[in-house]
Amino acid sequence: MEIGIGRATLWGTWKTGRRLADEVEFRVLIARNGGNSAAIAVADLQGLWPSTSLLLREHLARCIGTSPDNVGIFTTQNHGVPVESNGVFDPGLLAAALERAAGAALSNSTRAEWGLVATRTEAPSIFCRRVPIEGMGKLTCWYGLETSETGRADCTALVSNALRNLESRELQQQRCLEWDTVVQRSSIDLHRTYLPPAKDDLIQCVFFREVGSQRPLGAFLRFAAHPATSNLRGANWHSGDYPVYACRYLEQHFGGVALFGTGPCGDQCPLIGRKGIKLSERIGNQIAKAAIADLPKLRWESEGPLLVESPSICVHVRDAFKLESASVERQLNCIREIHQSRHFSINQFKRMSDTHETLANVATQARLEDTGIDPRHCSNGSYSHPHFVLRLGAVAFAGLSGEPFGAYSTRLRNETLRDNLIVLEEANGYIGYVPTDDEFGQGGYEVNASWVAKGVEQKIVAAVKKSITELMTIE
Repeated sequence: MEIGIGRATLWGTWKTGRRLADEVEFRVLIARNGGNSAAIAVADLQGLWPSTSLLLREHLARCIGTSPDNVGIFTTQNHGVPVESNGVFDPGLLAAALERAAGAALSNSTRAEWGLVATRTEAPSIFCRRVPIEGMGKLTCWYGLETSETGRADCTALVSNALRNLESRELQQQRCLEWDTVVQRSSIDLHRTYLPPAKDDLIQCVFFREVGSQRPLGAFLRFAAHPATSNLRGANWHSGDYPVYACRYLEQHFGGVALFGTGPCGDQCPLIGRKGIKLSERIGNQIAKAAIADLPKLRWESEGPLLVESPSICVHVRDAFKLESASVERQLNCIREIHQSRHFSINQFKRMSDTHETLANVATQARLEDTGIDPRHCSNGSYSHPHFVLRLGAVAFAGLSGEPFGAYSTRLRNETLRDNLIVLEEANGYIGYVPTDDEFGQGGYEVNASWVAKGVEQKIVAAVKKSITELMTIE
């Protein structure tokens, strides 16, 4: 097995007046075994449209002489740069950066051995950002959190403010607290409220080194938390967020070139009080340090199959996102006319707010803006997207579409390879939030913004499990 890892800057692929605080790059891992080649490419971007990602996938496949199905294009979901929309990124410059990174990986390619670390931080480093409120479903908490004495994410002030807004008949749900916000206390007695534990808090890192010399080639680090720590409002910088600092730490303390893959984190986040570069560095270092600490326990392997499948999975569109504009506007106007009525309990008003937010997403075509997909025009009310499953010896990578919730990872690991399965998000393009089936009907930002219909969990899990099982049975 030969492994090569390369990198190339993405700075300059979009126009901006801000400075670059650290790095924003394309990083590529290329594996070759006999006549078979496969690649994982990760961009330090918030997301790429599927149409863009699939063009980049074809371009990288040509560069390394393999099938597009053997290539996975990923983004870290880095909030420190713009999201793709019409004209933001120069596609030619993106392709050129990817080609440079692939060229560097090919030039560095050598016979390699690898080993997997699976660990967790000592103190909680990740939380579920969806808070259950009795009788109301769930509220989303982005940032403005406090740290309790035991290291828990205290969201009491944020939730109290959000509930007070609902009591005041504000249709827009509040999800964050700036430091200068005057907290409006709700009449509901919350006691002390904390973010729930994350469903997936696992840190996984595959280390690579040259056979014989044991020279470090690099590492692939995976963690499932929103990279949304550096995008301070009004900042004059762009950043790669905490994944860049995790990679720096690995490169300094192990060697070679490190890649970061974000695990499914549609409902997961770090403890974010005040955003900034220092927070990004602290979180990145914390994650990478935990991986490095387990290096002495690592078992190296140098032989094993290199196999890939890219199962195309068909998901259905939610009914609300199939509605024509006139119908959406009528329903929105109806809600706006009646929402000030005091005849509604706060529980009823929360559900009305969820409906309003869903319809507003349809009306503004927000998903078309950040995915390039218009759900209303999906053929037969469904959309097919190529996922990505790669086997590297005893380890497998499973790339899921969009922003799935954290429970996807734990379910897939528990039902297949346990910690030897590395589950990633935003495979081959961003399609939006992908909740688990039990979250539909709970409301909150992520569910209200998602255009995929209930039943998506079973479709994705079944297809990915099938690919994993098939690949792992081949000797």
